[in-house]
Amino acid sequence: EIPAAGWRQLLQLAQSRNMLAVPASSAGDPAVEPLPRFSHTGYTAFYFRLLHPHGLLCRLNKYLGWLYSRAAALTLVAVILLAEAVVALQAAPLIAVTRATIQHHPWPVLALFFTLLYGSLVIHEAAHGLTCAQYGGEVSDMGIMLRYLALFPYCKLNDLLVIPNRVHRAAIVLAGPVASLIVMLPFVVVYLTVPEGSIWKPVSALMLTVYNILSLMNLIPFLQLDGYFLLSTWLGRPQLREEANKFFLSGIGVRRTASREGSVTKADRPFYFAYGLISTLITTAFIGWGIFCWHQMLSRFTTPLKAWLAIAMILLSVTALWTLIRRRQQSGARDTESSGRLHIVSKEDI
Repeated sequence: EIPAAGWRQLLQLAQSRNMLAVPASSAGDPAVEPLPRFSHTGYTAFYFRLLHPHGLLCRLNKYLGWLYSRAAALTLVAVILLAEAVVALQAAPLIAVTRATIQHHPWPVLALFFTLLYGSLVIHEAAHGLTCAQYGGEVSDMGIMLRYLALFPYCKLNDLLVIPNRVHRAAIVLAGPVASLIVMLPFVVVYLTVPEGSIWKPVSALMLTVYNILSLMNLIPFLQLDGYFLLSTWLGRPQLREEANKFFLSGIGVRRTASREGSVTKADRPFYFAYGLISTLITTAFIGWGIFCWHQMLSRFTTPLKAWLAIAMILLSVTALWTLIRRRQQSGARDTESSGRLHIVSKEDI
């Protein structure tokens, strides 16, 4: 079952690819409605569209197209692996500098680090779009997304669905994480060469530890990150996580579904059950780790007990909001179904 937001995106994609008949304007041209400046997905993600980047990305590809050659790709992979090996060898001093920086939280260092972090997120999303344009897709939407009370850049890749080559689809998804790891590379040299006392020493340590870990976590295929989209795209199962989680929860009796086995073939059931199990465990651990980090941060400004109370209030508020939204959605679905039944009855009466 495809949600309403999914249908809207699918219809927008079909219209942008001239796959739908649209009414002509007075000038004789198709009356294509422009993408809205503001949009949202449910109640968790809100988008502010800044630009239509396709033309810019195509121009950049004229100069950066060589990056997609086999030789360039293998060279980048080798350099990234070498950098990760250096980070592993320097793990102890890097962790010591990072821990001292976080404990003393010098604001100039943290401000510079977060500036680099958000700049790398822009590069990450632009790499997705650049690779999509390289392989024949159109990138029509790029801007800022508000999700989980935080701002992030985004690049919508609707044309990922219509690119026939599976390797090209995988490359589009992988382009973002690879770009993030490339951003990390100069800081290996910076950390090893700058003298003690320089602001770049703790900044580079943060980039090689915190930023590096976040970039690698993006490849985990059991969270809704690039690693998951890589796996689901490669397997040709865009709803893999949702379907596997439903199958697993219904299999252990936590969730009741009328046709639990109907949508999953007998050969796929072990895979779906295993993926749903691992996904549930890792997601739970990830949420627990996030709560622990929030508690550690809040404890610096108040007592540990008050920090737990603040987190509990936030979780209760989110749960109440989610319950309210779910009830409204179910009520709206029932109203739509009822109106449809009334419409059918009235036609039969006529």
